[in-house]
Amino acid sequence: MAPGMLGALREVATTTCVARQRIEDGAGLAIGFEVLFRPHADAQSASEGWNFDDDIATARVMTALAGQFEVRDVSGDGLLFVNVPRSFLVRPDLIPIDADCVVLEVLEHVVIDAEVLAGIDRLLDEGFVVAFDDLVPDDPRMPFIDRCGFVKIDLQQVPEDQLVPLVEQVRSMAPGALLVAERVETPEHMELARAAGFDLFQGYLVNRPTMVVCQDVRPQVPLAVTLVARLFNPVTNLPDLADMVLSDAALTRTVMRQVNSATGARHEVTDIVQALNLLGRSRLRALLMLELMQASGHHDPEVPLLALARTRAVESLAPDAPLDAAIEALARLCTTVLGMSEEDVAEWLPRIEESPVATIACDALDQYLDAVDRESSPVALPSGFTPLQVSMAWLHGLRDARDLLDTVPQPRHEL
Repeated sequence: MAPGMLGALREVATTTCVARQRIEDGAGLAIGFEVLFRPHADAQSASEGWNFDDDIATARVMTALAGQFEVRDVSGDGLLFVNVPRSFLVRPDLIPIDADCVVLEVLEHVVIDAEVLAGIDRLLDEGFVVAFDDLVPDDPRMPFIDRCGFVKIDLQQVPEDQLVPLVEQVRSMAPGALLVAERVETPEHMELARAAGFDLFQGYLVNRPTMVVCQDVRPQVPLAVTLVARLFNPVTNLPDLADMVLSDAALTRTVMRQVNSATGARHEVTDIVQALNLLGRSRLRALLMLELMQASGHHDPEVPLLALARTRAVESLAPDAPLDAAIEALARLCTTVLGMSEEDVAEWLPRIEESPVATIACDALDQYLDAVDRESSPVALPSGFTPLQVSMAWLHGLRDARDLLDTVPQPRHEL
């Protein structure tokens, strides 16, 4: 690992924060809150001291709601409005929070194409409520507002003479939707919004965003690497794995939360050995791999998928030494993707000796994937491997990895 990285990771992972802004009805009663990204506890805006990115901001908010806060801790007894960019709409499985009390706000720059529309319909089927954020006259999202439970209009983005016609158009096309006036910052704004017929109101006049902060710790990187390696070995027993998990409070919490929210157990599981048994080795391995990706600063949701697919593929390519091949693939992943030093990897990974079979299998996969990236033919594969053989192993690895990740809500503590 790069010098000082562990310390830096611990430093940035100690505090998780979001802001929330109240949304109220005409009588001044709160119906819910919009949860807003903040890069640190003292930030007054989403971009303060941070290169803002919708995908990463949404991931961090989702992570906070899934891992550090309960949704009700932020929403109270009302609704919680969460912004979602395109990437989360075309991959609804990336949303790790339950539909209860949650309204997903489709950001104004999202183009409603076939992929996005299919994702919205799937989210509606799962019980989520959808809102369109910052609707304007002639908005290209207008034909699809009948899917919305809420429509939000920024008073300062719509000319005053167009506000009432826009409200009337929304009423006619989505009669079941509630209209939210955003950026209500002065008494004049409130008077304008009430006269236009809005149902709900949000802005500085109603409530300035307030911070919600939670202290948090991420699992230790060396422990996660070692655990992933141990999970490849079928002779590692559950009590030993349980002892390793219990040595890290954050990892213990992650495992227990995962089991109690995803296994369907009727009663809360409190025993770590039982939790690991219910979770299963493969799902625990996927969970740990996700933690490693996040700790390294890799925010692309495809990275965990590709990392798991690599280990599955080389296990197939080295059937006589699948454990050695998986460990070799993990070692290469740690050095090339996670940026760890070879010395750290050698210390953390329980490799007994070098395995030529594992090395050749990993070389074949690396050369094949490199050729695919360059859109060229992998003509120099190691002896004994054909492009067809490696491609089939890779495709099967991708399929298995995708199936596995579908069972594990992505934690992504600090994306």
